[in-house]
Amino acid sequence: MIDSFLQGFNGTIFAYGQTGTGKTHTMIGDHADFEQKGTIPRACEHIFEHISSDEKSSYTVSIGFLQLYMEML
Repeated sequence: MIDSFLQGFNGTIFAYGQTGTGKTHTMIGDHADFEQKGTIPRACEHIFEHISSDEKSSYTVSIGFLQLYMEML
């Protein structure tokens, strides 16, 4: 999916499931422990590593995170 982002396509990661099943941990993880990093920090690292190595292109990055819990945003 990240390679598609880098080619200019939009993408969505949608985590859905019962409360307490680890969706937030999977998405965010533990920033202090490399092995426990979630999907979002890993994806951001990959995207920004690619951008910093590409001197001939211009990029705009927009990321949104929305959490719905007990029918409240």
